[in-house]
Amino acid sequence: MLSNEFINDYKACSDKFYSFKNFFEKFFCQTSPKKIQIQNSVESFLSNQTKDAIIINFFLNKNFSTIERWPSGIINFIIQTFEETESSKNHLARLSLLLHLSKSNLSKQGFIYFLKNLCTIDVISDVERIFPNFSPTEIFEKTKNNNPIFGVISDIVFKITGQQIEVKDLDNVSLTFFKSRYNNLNGYAGIKQIYISIDRTKELITILDQAGASDEHKCIIVKFYLTRLFIHELSHVMVREKFQNFNASSPFSNLKQSQNISIIESGYLAEKKLFCEKIDWHQSAEKWQESFIDYNYLKLFYDTLMQGSKITLNEFEKFDISKAGVLIDSNPPNLMAIDSSNPIFPSFE
Repeated sequence: MLSNEFINDYKACSDKFYSFKNFFEKFFCQTSPKKIQIQNSVESFLSNQTKDAIIINFFLNKNFSTIERWPSGIINFIIQTFEETESSKNHLARLSLLLHLSKSNLSKQGFIYFLKNLCTIDVISDVERIFPNFSPTEIFEKTKNNNPIFGVISDIVFKITGQQIEVKDLDNVSLTFFKSRYNNLNGYAGIKQIYISIDRTKELITILDQAGASDEHKCIIVKFYLTRLFIHELSHVMVREKFQNFNASSPFSNLKQSQNISIIESGYLAEKKLFCEKIDWHQSAEKWQESFIDYNYLKLFYDTLMQGSKITLNEFEKFDISKAGVLIDSNPPNLMAIDSSNPIFPSFE
């Protein structure tokens, strides 16, 4: 299998740098492989086929495959993930992120940053005690059973896949929190689940604490942040569910072919449809002391939104960015099925 050939080739390299380019030239010199379809089941995903799919994705990704050399120690994190034999929650979470990364539009330093921290992903439980004023699980369940939110996700998924979703499709998706050393990773899509970073959520709470926000104000901001993140990743999960392919990519969609839209990214489009823009809640929180944010408006909007069983999307008034006083995340999405801020990646070479 291709992944075994890659592992053997890497282990035969005694240099401090590894050349993916040489490996690709050796194995794909006469033919260009096609992307591998991966069924939306954990059993299928944890097969060797997924590892082969990741290698092929990296080959097809010109942001990755054209780079001459990589630090061997960084590539070893891919090897560690591939050689993991225990079918644990951590292994599933890391392999899911690696699959998405293999299709992402990153610089060399960006890839190195994400690969370097891949094995620090650690799935956690009992997150409810971290949030004494509300339940993330309860918010997630309300998000999935909300008429306006369902309308948003359904509309975006249909435009991309040409298929309708049902409420029961969202009901089958679970919520998983993780911790890691990533300082910019908010969350990403899994198979019938979404992964949410506890670190970024706690960071938002810390920013609000330092800004002097009250417990009531902190609560509504964090709820807003989690809800928009849930919507973002649920959209990605549903797109892959309807394509019946966890290795699907939004750019290969009906939407790009039929409409003149510069960004084809389901999570981004879902947020924009409901909130008019993608909101950067961390940067917005930093402006709390400057009285930029209209808390009363945010609370009114959020409370109305979460009463979603009583209203439809067409009846729902769109979010007013200017009135809310929040900041827009203007960075174009460059990560596949991953929600992240855009840090300045450190230099590794």
